[in-house]
Amino acid sequence: MQENVKALFTGIEVAEKHEEQERHGNDLAELGGTSAIHSEKLEEPTVALDTRLVGKPTG
Repeated sequence: MQENVKALFTGIEVAEKHEEQERHGNDLAELGGTSAIHSEKLEEPTVALDTRLVGKPTG
């Protein structure tokens, strides 16, 4: 099992290095410019998810 985990992490590292080379070292957030996620954008989906999971909104 440890060998499988090591192989998985190695694969992830290779994929990350490849992605970094493609994006010239920029993270995805850096490429997006001003597209920040604000709490207001998350409020409605959070309440909807809470309602589905618990049956009542938490907020």
